[in-house]
This record gives sequence, structure tokens and C-alpha cells, in this order.
Amino acid sequence: RGQVAPLYLFFGEEAFLARHLVRLLEEQLLQGSLRDFNYALFDGDTVSLEEVINAANTLPVFSEKRLVVVKNAPWFEGTDEEELLLAYLENPSPTTCLVFLAGDQVDARRRPYKILAKNGIVLKTSSPKKGREKVYFIREWLAKRGKKMDYQAQEYLLDKFAGSLESRVAELE
Repeated sequence: RGQVAPLYLFFGEEAFLARHLVRLLEEQLLQGSLRDFNYALFDGDTVSLEEVINAANTLPVFSEKRLVVVKNAPWFEGTDEEELLLAYLENPSPTTCLVFLAGDQVDARRRPYKILAKNGIVLKTSSPKKGREKVYFIREWLAKRGKKMDYQAQEYLLDKFAGSLESRVAELE
């Protein structure tokens, strides 16, 4: 809706939805030839939290905001670096949108989760469970691309390609 939070945590079984949400943030925040200056992508398995926070505290170049994305963010399951994380989450940079992509589970009882939820947005990404939700997802996905599919074809797609949304979307494309 035009407003971007300073912090996001996406976790859950449906990585496709998390990646889609990151693409939406990229489209909104990163414009033109300065895109590379205002975007940083890290892998939490190989980067230190200090590097991520340094990138998040870097000012954007000729833009209002900078986007920093961390895949495989391990810091929401407990870490030695919790105090460093808490310090940033309590006072995030107003010129950065920091997105953490965590695995299937995070510990919602821990302080980092609670503070991020207070100062940003936490979203659990999961596949639509009910048939009606799945059909609605397919219909909306097609509508955004100016396409239609009759109900029987949607049912066939759902039956034939059970599993993740990513496999269903790949088949639609």
C-alpha cells in the first residue's frame, strides 16, 4: 500500500511466497540505474550479523530507502550475537528496509522475534490448505497476467501438481 516497514521477517514452508514478497519490495524501493547501490543480498550461512547491520546502516544513494535482504537468517533461533541484533531491531535505520528470510521455524518466544514484530512485520508463509484457497490463488495469479482458466482446468492443475506453489506456478508459466 505504498508504505514500507523498516523490518520484515518472512518464514515458513512456502519459500516461493517469501521470494515473491521480496520482489515486490524490490519493485517498490529500487529504481533505475542506482539499483545496485541501494540493494544488498546476503546469505546468513556465510555472513556475519555485523556485516548485515553495517549494510543496513549505510545510507542510500540518491534514493529514499535502501533494501537489505538476508537469506537463511539464523538469528531468530538463538545466537551469540543476540545483543547486536536487538540493538538494531530496537532502533532500525529509517533509510533501510531490512528483510530476513528464515527457515520453516523461528522461535516466537525469543526477544528478537518480539521486537521485530513490534517494530516491523512478521509473516509466516504457508501454502493455501483448502481447495478453495488454492483455486483463488491460481485465479488471482492468472488475472494479474491477463489470463483466465476454467474451474475444471484449475482442479486438474491442483490434482496433478500437488505440493508447493512454486511447482504450480512453474506449470502455469
